[in-house]
Amino acid sequence: MKNIVIDIGASSFRVMLSDYDGKTQSLSEQARDKTPTVYSGGFLRWDMSKMGEAIVSAVRSLLSQHDDIDSVGVCSFGVDYVYLDGDGRLVDEPISYRDEGNAKYAKMALQALDQRIIYGHTGIQFLPFNTAFQLYRDKLIGRHGQRMLLISDYIAYLLCGESTNELTGLSTGALLDKDTLKPSEAILEGLGIDESIFQRIVRPGETIGCVSADILPPGSNRRVPVIAVNSHDTSSAVTALHIRGGSTAFLSCGSWALLGVKSDDFNVGDEAMEANFTNELMDDGVCFLKNINGMYLINQIYNAMKDIDASLQFPSSVTSFSEEDDTDVLLDVNDPLFANPIGILGKLREYLEKTGQRRGDLTFRKLLNSFYRSLCLAVREEKEKLEAITGKRIERICLVGGASAVPVFVDYLASALKCDVLIGPKEATAMGNAMIQISALTGERMDSLREKASDGMAGKPPNAELMKRFDDDYMRLRRLKEEKA
Repeated sequence: MKNIVIDIGASSFRVMLSDYDGKTQSLSEQARDKTPTVYSGGFLRWDMSKMGEAIVSAVRSLLSQHDDIDSVGVCSFGVDYVYLDGDGRLVDEPISYRDEGNAKYAKMALQALDQRIIYGHTGIQFLPFNTAFQLYRDKLIGRHGQRMLLISDYIAYLLCGESTNELTGLSTGALLDKDTLKPSEAILEGLGIDESIFQRIVRPGETIGCVSADILPPGSNRRVPVIAVNSHDTSSAVTALHIRGGSTAFLSCGSWALLGVKSDDFNVGDEAMEANFTNELMDDGVCFLKNINGMYLINQIYNAMKDIDASLQFPSSVTSFSEEDDTDVLLDVNDPLFANPIGILGKLREYLEKTGQRRGDLTFRKLLNSFYRSLCLAVREEKEKLEAITGKRIERICLVGGASAVPVFVDYLASALKCDVLIGPKEATAMGNAMIQISALTGERMDSLREKASDGMAGKPPNAELMKRFDDDYMRLRRLKEEKA
């Protein structure tokens, strides 16, 4: 069975081909490019016209090369969306969740509707770019359309012409009522959002439509369904993992690092809200998780430094750092200064000055070392909160995403968290996307597909010497954050 997997991240987007023979699932990358942005109309935006054209072109090419492709599925980063006009055309390029103005509009939205009401209905953590806040911004600035589609919904629309809202993707944006699984009437009314912009809700495994004739090879009458998957990339990654219960958590680490556990129900108590955790729907339950700023930060620092020194190279996989790469600099990866990539080196300097950390000769490798350690400390802080909320000790972390292929990060993570790290698939998001398609078409249970994918997962125990250093760094970073506050 062959399935096209479209995986759109905040840093890059890929079109992949999944091949499943009933026992093993393989993935091959067919097209990849940076997720394009433009600055227009006073906002940082995703260049959806350019990206959509590239993805459709890649799908068209694959369908011309393979006459046995069974389906297509799309997942992407969450929250952001496009508007379509009455003729089904893109109104404008979608505003990015990384736009600096989001914090201002989120504050204004919370003056109209209390966060406790929003969290009580949705179970979604406060993030200044929640979809609900962005729609409120649009009302204030006069931006509107007849249909609202999330990024993954829009790509599916380009492929098959059907406009839908996928359930798990819609659950990311502080809009979906956890009881009715529809846009919350209380939130729509409280923020003055027009209910008519939302589309037919589809669930993972449902067929959205079939690939349009103009994308198929000339003269072809094939029926290639576009199947709804867990359209938020994190949900798609977690659905690929054969884990259940509070003792094993997951860390999906790419542009964002998302730490959490699988659950059968929503957790919307006061403790969960105060800790700012989120409940996100999956095809078979709920992820209870926390968003932490991930690899996007160090990638933006690298891009800015490479503009200064074209010879700079980002090491693809670091096994260890040498003594000359060591540094005592620690970063609060979730500091609001780092939310937007514009002027990132200036923001880094400002952060170091405010926290009283000497810069010295901060080479990129030193910064990379500092970032990996600091990210692990941020995960440790949220792990402790997660344990307190669930009342369960986390004994293992299943690490997936790009960071799972970086040996030094795996070493650091196990030692910082003082627990075993199971190294899951780097391409968990794409695997989960394909699994939903396979299950929908063949009827094979998801647990069966997960079991096959989890065979041979390696484990990494903590290192006693590193544990001591991380204990010291953890206390020091907490003091730096308190002093800066």
